[in-house]
Amino acid sequence: GEGEGEGEGEGTAPRPGILDDILGNTGRTPARGGDRVAQLRRLTLREEGVAKVVQHRGTALALHPGTDRIIVATGDKVGQVGLWNVDAPASSATHGVETYDAVFRGGVVGLAFTAQGDTMYAASKDGTVRLMDVRREHFREVHRAEEAMDELELTDMHVEGTTAFLARSDGSAHAVDDRSRGGGVVIKWNASDRKLNSVSLAGGNVVVTAGLDQDVKAWDLRKLRAGGKPKPLAVMKGHTKSINHAAVSGDNGHVVSVSQDNTVKIWADYNLGTSKAVKSLRRNNHTGRWLTRFRATFDPRDPRVFYLGSMERPRRAQIFRIDDTHVANVALDLFGSADFPIPSVLSLLEPHPTLPVLVGVNSSGRCHALR
Repeated sequence: GEGEGEGEGEGTAPRPGILDDILGNTGRTPARGGDRVAQLRRLTLREEGVAKVVQHRGTALALHPGTDRIIVATGDKVGQVGLWNVDAPASSATHGVETYDAVFRGGVVGLAFTAQGDTMYAASKDGTVRLMDVRREHFREVHRAEEAMDELELTDMHVEGTTAFLARSDGSAHAVDDRSRGGGVVIKWNASDRKLNSVSLAGGNVVVTAGLDQDVKAWDLRKLRAGGKPKPLAVMKGHTKSINHAAVSGDNGHVVSVSQDNTVKIWADYNLGTSKAVKSLRRNNHTGRWLTRFRATFDPRDPRVFYLGSMERPRRAQIFRIDDTHVANVALDLFGSADFPIPSVLSLLEPHPTLPVLVGVNSSGRCHALR
């Protein structure tokens, strides 16, 4: 497929039918409750579980919430977006892959399916946010930054409902809502005087930002909506270099920050103003210029479990668990399988919302589905 990256509100020409089977029924049953790590321990990688979905380094990753088909979305450093139907036969002509070549004029920084799975938000460094109609393969522009592309970049996106929270290179954070006229900005605030790298929240009233100023900051969403010059709810200090990303657990109990200072820090009770990390893990986060920087992703079923890419050999996907004392340790290393080990660094990892499936993307745009 091809997209259109130019023009106000333009998108791909509709081509009904190509992905109609995304919502077809296979009778797959979501994972039941229980020990999440024990469920993940059974995951393996097969050759047919790898597909080249975009042409260049993967910079964003999302999984469709449906259980009928496993659908992966990824974007790359030049603005290409791809969808992969993992259940499609590897022998098929495209291996279930559809790519969209001209969606953006800059790298993709965020992808997020809506809860119903019929649409997907996509954000780019070029300052735009587009909403994809998954069935019709149509991208519609819902937001464009007022600044020129050479003046400002979007660096991250987090979606809650119809609101997309955006981190920006000028240190500000914006929230845009597709329901407002022209995808207008409904909230904006200056989170830092330096570049933001991430914005995150977990359905509550706390928004977390992080970036070049080395601080993780928590903000009260209710005060942000009220306008004015809000002060952070908490400033979490301790990192000594730029922070790649700070993620919030689903129960809002913890923040995990990943930094270029080769640490991962766990923060608890941050919404009470606590500003000291309860745990700091030493690890190699130096991905260099050729790999996408690591970021933690919390499990949607167990808020104490999170996923993180690794530079260690043999290559692996790492799964951490936070215990009752807020200490996080590696609970599981996934290496693939004896017949088909993970062949490269998977910088970004994304679990399926309900199924025991974990997907990672590497520097050449190849997605790996462990299932």
